[in-house]
Amino acid sequence: MEQPNLYTENQLDIVRQQSVIATERSKELERLFEEAQHISSIWRVLIDYLTKGWSCHIYHLLDLEKRLITGSDANSQLLTSTIDQIYISARKQAELQQKRFPAYIEDACRRINLAIDRGSRHPTYTFYQGFFKLVIDDRKFIARLFDYEGKIAEFPADIDAAIEIIQREHKRVFDRPFDGNTFIRKLRGHYLAITEKGNIPDGTEIPIRKITRRLGKNVEGFRTDEFLIDLSRLAEKGPTEIDGRRLYLQHTKDTNQGMLLYGLGSGYIGYIVFKKE
Repeated sequence: MEQPNLYTENQLDIVRQQSVIATERSKELERLFEEAQHISSIWRVLIDYLTKGWSCHIYHLLDLEKRLITGSDANSQLLTSTIDQIYISARKQAELQQKRFPAYIEDACRRINLAIDRGSRHPTYTFYQGFFKLVIDDRKFIARLFDYEGKIAEFPADIDAAIEIIQREHKRVFDRPFDGNTFIRKLRGHYLAITEKGNIPDGTEIPIRKITRRLGKNVEGFRTDEFLIDLSRLAEKGPTEIDGRRLYLQHTKDTNQGMLLYGLGSGYIGYIVFKKE
């Protein structure tokens, strides 16, 4: 026997309305919570930049977020005034730094024994035999860091920050263990995968960028500049033989498709091939 429904449609409508209201309220609280977290992170970052005296970072942060963080405490004239003063001071300090950038960066690099390559001229500085290139945009107070494989970082142009990032990137690229036997075996494996997929005979020249594209798709965390350094080490120190075949690196005039090995001065490598001895 079916039991009668004792609850009216009107009661159900009221409960549904309250459910909608509660859901919307929950979404609004989530939005406010995320905004509060974002504002909190801005304050933490600003404290860090102020402690370090990174005027370009302070200027860019406040240029983007000043209205948001002062609006979080709209009744505080002291807060607004303080942030405005910091913003103006950061801009002035950034302008002063840019005017004296060559002398400042030379002094900072000397203190930590980081050599600027000879021939560097503002606004472009190179390091580690030209592998890293730092380009300063004086008007925007922005620095861009490049290596042989392209742009790797863009950040406000505080000198200590630039040095910190150059050292970090140098450590990432160069301070890795290298095993030539392991590297050439992996290189051979990817070479064979490409020849087999394309139904190409073993011993055919394969564009180096086909190898790096395949590595990028199949190896987690793959970076082409790290591959470039490992290939440079292999070309310099070996081994260059595997499974009865010798690795040959062939040149190209196409600088966009080629890869400039580090420290060898041998031009751009465009192709690799494993040939029988």
